[in-house]
Amino acid sequence: MCSSDLALVRERTTQVLALLATVQQGIDAMLAGGTVPELLKAMQDPSEATRHHVHLTLQKVGELPEGISAMVNAGGTAMLVAVCKEQVSGDALLTLKACLKDPQGLSDALDSKAIAAMVAALSHSHQHVLQHALKNITFLTNPDAAKKEAIEEGAVVPVTKLLQHPGACCASIHASAEGLADPTLRAPPQPAARNRSEERRVG
Repeated sequence: MCSSDLALVRERTTQVLALLATVQQGIDAMLAGGTVPELLKAMQDPSEATRHHVHLTLQKVGELPEGISAMVNAGGTAMLVAVCKEQVSGDALLTLKACLKDPQGLSDALDSKAIAAMVAALSHSHQHVLQHALKNITFLTNPDAAKKEAIEEGAVVPVTKLLQHPGACCASIHASAEGLADPTLRAPPQPAARNRSEERRVG
């Protein structure tokens, strides 16, 4: 799976997986069939479309606690941090966020120097990259030692500059940046399940 030399086949393969991941049975089948490790490998595909579909699928899988565990247990956290260091994207940052909700995933991220990668992403020009990088920093800097690491990595200056970030849709950037200045900040609680069909989902 995802190993074809034909770029179009790989794109269509991951597109189908992303589609199947929109239903519970599809995610269950992927978890049972060992799809997650293959998806993590495919994050390095040269095709942008393929990578996008891979991340869409992983993000849907990461809505379930067992999906997050599968990603973390497959070494996905360190792999995602590496992807963010090499070529940061909103997709990769959003996928990484799922791993940060797991205690082991958070530990793996800190060990992989994810804070430095997130701080570096704050120099990006794309709004979605900025938003997701800031959100990930709020998760990563829950421990006091991690807050100090973020400061040492130079987070304060770029975060402060984002308070004046231009653009019509930057309210969430402002909110995240202001939140990072709050020393009492903690990772946001997970929302309660609203109905039976969503009770397995992770917010």
